[in-house]
Amino acid sequence: MQQAHDLAKTAMTGTRSNPQSKTPTTEAGQRASTDELTTVVDEIFRVFRRTWPRRFPTIWKTGDDLRESKRQWLLAFRDASVTPVMLRIGLEAVRKESWPPDNPGAFLALCKMDPATVGAPDLESAWKEASNRSPHSEWLPWSHRCVYWAAVWTGQTDLAERGQYMRKIFEREYDRALQQASNLSEPPLGRLPSKTSEQVKAEREQAASEHLPDIKAMVRGW
Repeated sequence: MQQAHDLAKTAMTGTRSNPQSKTPTTEAGQRASTDELTTVVDEIFRVFRRTWPRRFPTIWKTGDDLRESKRQWLLAFRDASVTPVMLRIGLEAVRKESWPPDNPGAFLALCKMDPATVGAPDLESAWKEASNRSPHSEWLPWSHRCVYWAAVWTGQTDLAERGQYMRKIFEREYDRALQQASNLSEPPLGRLPSKTSEQVKAEREQAASEHLPDIKAMVRGW
């Protein structure tokens, strides 16, 4: 799909194009991004209404129900920094369901990619490799580029905590790396960049806003 191809060309740090960090978004830019993401959520609910015309009103019975649900989906999509690849996987999977997902978590769960499709280790193995990495093992090769970039995007400082919260963040970043696997550069030797997950998140929110036109175009064409 062309939108997925465009995403790969302009993906976040870790892609072969290796773009430089952008200036943080302005307030006006953040409002624009929110407006565009709202359009994406609206389009997805239109897909749900077309696909399940009888079941849709049994879940969202009133206009207030629908507005509150869309607000929750908007926040969840923003937190997940959704990409065209994620939505393509999710929309393809949701068509096999008997009912539309009634919450954003259920839909985002359908957006995950199987590591085996790109020759990467399963999540548990990837997490163990990344979280057990120490300065003394910095010259050892990584098992797969997706594991390395998921570790980079999670943040070396936060990986050291090894808690369940950080595992969830790593799981999200690993899934993102799997989606971009064909466009990720091979991991270099040496230490991970010294960034926290919050620093990485700020960079990704800026980059994700640039993909919103591609996301809108893809969903509208579904």
